Amino acid sequence: ATPLPTPDPALAELKLIGLGWYDDYDLLLSFQFPGPVDPGAYRVTMEGKEYKCEVIPGYPERLYCRGQGARVLGTAWVRVYPGGSQQPGFEKEVWVPFFDNDYASFYH
Repeated sequence: ATPLPTPDPALAELKLIGLGWYDDYDLLLSFQFPGPVDPGAYRVTMEGKEYKCEVIPGYPERLYCRGQGARVLGTAWVRVYPGGSQQPGFEKEVWVPFFDNDYASFYH
């Protein structure tokens, strides 16, 4: 018998807490983990496109991932894979909002 991989307990408690646009139409996905997270321990995709993830000082339990944007005003699948696994430990269908990069008028 082949042992089944042990599920990553952190992914059972993972929450997607934000989704936003960069000026270059990349998307930022923000995740909340139950404790400090190692960005090298996970792989994140949206609609099959790889996202580059990092932890920023002051927020060791959050993972911020940037990658190519998805089609707007529709849904897209976000998946988080533990280690070298090809099986996602977290997946969620999200609504992708329209981007509005006219921030100059917002600040005046």
